[in-house]
Amino acid sequence: MFSLISSVHFLTVTIFVAFLVLPSSTGVDERYRTCTSALFSCGNIFSSVGYPFWGDGRPKYCGLPALQLQCIHSETGEWPTLTIGSKDEQSYNVASLKHFESNITLELQGFQNIPCTSYNKNISDIFKFSPSVEHIKLVYNCPSKIDAHNFNGSVPCNHGDTKYQAYYVSNMSALKDYASYCSSIEVPVFRKQLDLYNKGKVESLTEVLRQGFITSIRQSVSGVKIQVVHVAHLMFRILCASARMELLT
Repeated sequence: MFSLISSVHFLTVTIFVAFLVLPSSTGVDERYRTCTSALFSCGNIFSSVGYPFWGDGRPKYCGLPALQLQCIHSETGEWPTLTIGSKDEQSYNVASLKHFESNITLELQGFQNIPCTSYNKNISDIFKFSPSVEHIKLVYNCPSKIDAHNFNGSVPCNHGDTKYQAYYVSNMSALKDYASYCSSIEVPVFRKQLDLYNKGKVESLTEVLRQGFITSIRQSVSGVKIQVVHVAHLMFRILCASARMELLT
């Protein structure tokens, strides 16, 4: 008798909790199905790309807001671009994307645009840069002209409708001085390409930037959201299964 009462009590509580969870679980189920089916594909190389990316028919809630993929179509073919942050921030061609379990490695090439905006503050929380990558500072919008002896190349950059020339200052003491009254941006580049450029073996700083860099998505980022979706998805399933088991007892 006690066993029967306990079973009925457990069943009542379980069904009550299930009904409480039902509205949100139904929504989660729908999003789960959408995110697992609406995968990003572009050209013959990139197919079935999922979390943490979104874009081109894959809803924003399926990925990290800062990682938007877009498939560019042209007469010569299709290729994906990755916009890091908002539409006004860095945008790259994605040369390769390798996904092994929770480790995602990206090879990003060629600035589609070089914005004069600070690097997204959350980038370091998302990307893990390899030792092959070096971050360089470019200064712009200086009140006085930069001494030609203190910079080693420049690239054009835009801030809204305003165009600037951003300078790569290789002299560290001069860089500290300029950084106090100029605006600056920080960009990742291949260390090897930068070394070749400093030795005069690469023609322009723009070419160094276009070579891009290799980075990976931090494991703490790459798995967290889909795990949350799985847990929410499975919770309702477990509650329903428990109710069915109690009915059979």
